[in-house]
Amino acid sequence: MIGAADFTLLIPTYDRTAELGRLLRYLARHSIAYPILVLDSSHAAPRAANRALIEGLDLDVRTLDFDSRVSPFEKFWRGSEQVATAFCALCADDDIVLVDALDELIAFLQSHPDFHAAHGLYFNFVPGDPFRIGPLVYAGPSIAANTPVLRLRELLQQYEPVTYAVCGTEALRRALGGAQVLDSLMARELTSGALMAIGAKIMRCPRLYYGRSEESSLAYERWHPIEYLVRSPEDMVEEHARSRHVLADAVQKAGDSPRGPGELLKLIDLISLRYLAAYASPEALDCILEGFLEGRDPREVLARASPFLTPDRGSLADFLRRHTLVRQVRARLAPNARLRHLTGLLGRHRDRVARRTTTTGRPRRYLLYGDFLRECAAVARPRLDRSVDALLDALDGYE
Repeated sequence: MIGAADFTLLIPTYDRTAELGRLLRYLARHSIAYPILVLDSSHAAPRAANRALIEGLDLDVRTLDFDSRVSPFEKFWRGSEQVATAFCALCADDDIVLVDALDELIAFLQSHPDFHAAHGLYFNFVPGDPFRIGPLVYAGPSIAANTPVLRLRELLQQYEPVTYAVCGTEALRRALGGAQVLDSLMARELTSGALMAIGAKIMRCPRLYYGRSEESSLAYERWHPIEYLVRSPEDMVEEHARSRHVLADAVQKAGDSPRGPGELLKLIDLISLRYLAAYASPEALDCILEGFLEGRDPREVLARASPFLTPDRGSLADFLRRHTLVRQVRARLAPNARLRHLTGLLGRHRDRVARRTTTTGRPRRYLLYGDFLRECAAVARPRLDRSVDALLDALDGYE
């Protein structure tokens, strides 16, 4: 175990005592030795419930209170300012970080000063009966080019956020602080991640690291390219006009400025357009345009464009998700069906059911989707069976 003085886990929370309690109990059951800082912007009643919950757990937890109107990335930044350890990471209150992965990532950063962040493979999950696991959602390569501009290109060419990576605290603090001049959630996420990549390399470890809950989350505005285009394309352009200068200044300070300022800004524009192109496909834009030409409410336009919220990777699941006829049939006959059920039947890798007992003695069924198993077999280490068994061992304590 890395010394507890080296790392802090930051947990932002907002009016979700049940989810926070589930995560903290899981961390206590796995005897996490690191200090935890809960960033609480809840209203009065949930805030009081959160404090009562924390007092009953055998954890090194401190709470930092915020106004309930604070934006997420401002809360992340102000929380990072209170971290006294060399490394830290964020974990959302309804997500899960695999404790056993933290030691390896921290040790890597300690021995590789040219890297400012490290993370592993991210998977989706839905608690319940059964407890659903999969697919892998973030499993791209490390961002390891030797120059800031090339690292920025690597990050945005196949964008996967670094918000929840293990980071050097000073680097994370600078990146989050640099993004505060922007207003939208999307611009702050992209810019803070880009500033991390400009500043140093980002390592991807080929092991399971972080679970992202697929349960309904908070409703944000201006958080995604498609949603942003539906809501306010002019504001999206104005935000980029501000962020490009933040990134250009960071590139120049990093010593990677053989080009003139104007050429550097154009290069950043092209790199950003490459990111946008992964989402704003002709099909997505046709869907948005048809909705507005028909006079539909923006919320309905966004609902129709929801299949395009993930970039097209050319997979069978992407084809089925975006195909108009498939979406119409699914909406009418099986609105609650998940497309991975169908792709699992059509593919070579079938879903797997595991029956286990939780830490408190309750029976639990896990449904591991076939695409998750296939992707893990391709990238995760150690062997697939050991990786899955270790994951289930961890999740048995998540209740």
